[in-house]
Amino acid sequence: MTLTLTSTAAVVLQATAYHALVDGHGVITPALARMSAARADPVWSRRVLGAGTHTTRYLLDRPPRPSGVPAVDRLFPYAGELREATWRAARNRKHEVLGEPDPVWGREIRAALELAESVAVGPWLGMPELLYGLIHDAPDQPDLWRRLHAGGFPADTTPYAPFYDTADLGDALFDRANPPSRWIPRLMGRYLDSAIGGPVLAVVEEESRRQAVQLGHDVVQTSAVLLAVLDIAEQMRLTDTRFHGRYRRDNNGAALLTARGLTRAEGRRAAWPVVLEHAAEPTDDVTRLLFSATKPEDPVWTAEAIELFEEAGRLARSKGTKVYGTSHLVEALDTAPAPAAHRLLADLEKA
Repeated sequence: MTLTLTSTAAVVLQATAYHALVDGHGVITPALARMSAARADPVWSRRVLGAGTHTTRYLLDRPPRPSGVPAVDRLFPYAGELREATWRAARNRKHEVLGEPDPVWGREIRAALELAESVAVGPWLGMPELLYGLIHDAPDQPDLWRRLHAGGFPADTTPYAPFYDTADLGDALFDRANPPSRWIPRLMGRYLDSAIGGPVLAVVEEESRRQAVQLGHDVVQTSAVLLAVLDIAEQMRLTDTRFHGRYRRDNNGAALLTARGLTRAEGRRAAWPVVLEHAAEPTDDVTRLLFSATKPEDPVWTAEAIELFEEAGRLARSKGTKVYGTSHLVEALDTAPAPAAHRLLADLEKA
């Protein structure tokens, strides 16, 4: 069972990967993660781990990277989340450390995550659970565990929902308060409406890249696009958010995919070993893909995935709407060449 990472837990994993990259750690260990937790969460984590934990950054051992070992063992629990943490950290590292190989998430991290999962009482893997897993090899474990319980550590149930920032910036989400400061997102939303059919497919593009990273693929295939549609719907459910009224009608893509037998969990299991599409030829034309890859760590879009977005736009326009949605993406599968997506759907129909 894989639980849902909370926002704080995801930030700690990403901070751990970042410190490993920039400080030259070949193997990521619980000690490095504890230091990162204390720096990322200075109130509760620092209280549990001890006041000096955040100062140990340059005192930790830096084991060399073992050769021939993948950065993330595909059998690890939360392998996709660890890949994403490394990717996001790599995109933020400084130029002087570009080219360094990604550090390996060590087996002690696997044990820590499994231990954290074992004490969870709900669907979340948050900071209390993560800290419990990370302190299992600490020399003063009993005292740390006592502080974790006696310190009144609050429940951590805010889900990690990376779709939100892009959707909010593009004014795609319904805002109950509607404060005056929303004028920038509203302006961006109007621009996206006229430029690329609205912000929703821009959100799907960004989430598709994330899905490719989690699968361990170097390219963004049409199968990743389908998983992105499902994952956005799940993130919206967990965060109790919804699209603006003008975007709601044509954004039933997740329901259409579920009706065809595709779910997030089964889809990911079926999609990771299948790579049928190849990177698109480099081009200066970025009029369709707003978030075209700009950093070397990003997976590259396949020609088929780009065409799927193009076909969704043509389909929307043929129906007389200027706003594109996830429903158009799913319906475009009937006419667009999408071998990875078709293979994914066919494999699940056979199962």
